[in-house]
Amino acid sequence: MAKKVLHVIQGVDKKLGGLPTALFGILGIEKTLNVVSEVLSINIQGSHFDPQEFTQKFNLFKPSFPARFYNSDNAISWLKVHIKEFDLIVFHGVWTLLFYRSVKIAIKNKIDYYMWPHGSLDPFDLQKKAALKKVIGKVFMYNILVGAKNIFCTSQVEKDLLCFFGEKGNNVKVLPLPVDYTDGLNGRAEEFRLKYNIKNNQFVFLFLSRINYKKGLDTLVEVLDEITSSDNEIRKKIKLVIAGDIVENPYADFIKDLISTKSNLTENVIFAGMLTGAEKANAYAGSDIFILPSRNENFGLAIIEALQSGLPVIISKNVYIYDQLFNDDIQHPGWVCESDLSDLKDIVLKAIADKETIKKASLKAGNQYITNNLLQSYSKAYLK
Repeated sequence: MAKKVLHVIQGVDKKLGGLPTALFGILGIEKTLNVVSEVLSINIQGSHFDPQEFTQKFNLFKPSFPARFYNSDNAISWLKVHIKEFDLIVFHGVWTLLFYRSVKIAIKNKIDYYMWPHGSLDPFDLQKKAALKKVIGKVFMYNILVGAKNIFCTSQVEKDLLCFFGEKGNNVKVLPLPVDYTDGLNGRAEEFRLKYNIKNNQFVFLFLSRINYKKGLDTLVEVLDEITSSDNEIRKKIKLVIAGDIVENPYADFIKDLISTKSNLTENVIFAGMLTGAEKANAYAGSDIFILPSRNENFGLAIIEALQSGLPVIISKNVYIYDQLFNDDIQHPGWVCESDLSDLKDIVLKAIADKETIKKASLKAGNQYITNNLLQSYSKAYLK
């Protein structure tokens, strides 16, 4: 009989970034392994999500007070009725009421559970609401972490840094996320450049991510402003496409203000909004470099998508999988930089000048994360 797994996640809105995207990849690999999967989540009004894209069942419920902590009384009521139908509960994320209330139900019913923190137990993330998380961690979280059958980190660095709020258990494993992004190979560069009025001889940096402080976008803007202010020819040549949701986003407002009032980049920057489907594939095809100088990145799904599209990357050493992407066995997939201004500036200038090298980005770097290359690891995790 096939194993039946329930995934609990705060939301499946694509605007949430890597969290739902990671879930969708895991659902795909579970399907390949003949695991029967369902999802329990909160339905956010106006979300970018179509359940018809999936064969799995999504149980989506309205939020309830306090909604800002991803709470849903209806979701919890459903879980109490149906939890015995599942062999395993898989939790994505940590700091939500949906997680805390659901894991208590799993423990009470003696159902095995796995956890994917997705960076939420990383020291960088724990700086947000640090005092509250410290108290909750010591009082509640430690026993939850110890009780998990497996805690999956997407890289060795994430595992090493994982905060356990006590002595770390032996249930922490490294399991990379599966990424099977084939749309990028069919992207239409001409459509992308025509839509945004980008000339064929212009050099496009693509920043495609959540518009968030941790992604280092302000540092990138500062670097490009410095470069273009000192070289008029480069100013004419460079375009920065920022692809991410900017609606009701204070950090995005800060970036727009930084560009419009404190830089010379007004004509160089394009805010494309959140790109999905063919528009995202076209962006990968029509850009010259994918750039993500993150201050903290436990995996980096968009980086893998870019590489699987044949697009070279510039990433910081704060991307925890950078050493897996850049090694002696893989042909030049781009550049790695420190997150400081001077090193990023040097790498950006090198990328602009190195026209031949950027055409040789290898798909090998990204293809190590396709489903077929991870099946054995996931089979061991889920079926044994």
